[in-house]
Amino acid sequence: MSSLLSAVLFSGVAQAFSGNWTFSGHWGHGDLDYTTDSGEFLYSDINDSSSMFGVSAHYRLMNNLGVRAMYERGDYHSRTYCSPGDDVICTPINREDNTRFESWSLALVPRLRVAPMWSVYGTLGIADMRHASGEFFTGQSETAVIYGGGLRANFLPRTHVSLEYEMSDFDYSVARLSLGVRF
Repeated sequence: MSSLLSAVLFSGVAQAFSGNWTFSGHWGHGDLDYTTDSGEFLYSDINDSSSMFGVSAHYRLMNNLGVRAMYERGDYHSRTYCSPGDDVICTPINREDNTRFESWSLALVPRLRVAPMWSVYGTLGIADMRHASGEFFTGQSETAVIYGGGLRANFLPRTHVSLEYEMSDFDYSVARLSLGVRF
């Protein structure tokens, strides 16, 4: 009985890792343009570029469609300032701060092979994007729609390099270079 159970479990694990999983690490350059209300007539503004680093796991559902879970983070520079209203006078302030940006995303990834080693792909999904609070900056969290596309090159049988551009409805965009290994 135990050998039958072992055979069933082993075959299930072997099938799950029969070339359908890809794990990747990436480096990217992200642009973030975001303004938040930090209090009465106080606003925090992030309009900055940063290096982004992350990892992802991709599961191939069928030949030309997969699903990807990704985590990435970067550090951005924010500025808090006073914006007076029509009948309000406020003391001018200009505080600068650093804040961390993190994103968890889940996306469908359709892919089309265009040559023996080359394919193009798109991304469409959702992301939980968070800004950590800084000394003056008020932290924020939002769920955003993400979409983009990329070019993938398979130079070795189980290894690929890809170049991707992705945007969101959160005023965030990123260009990524990734290296992935298929298991």
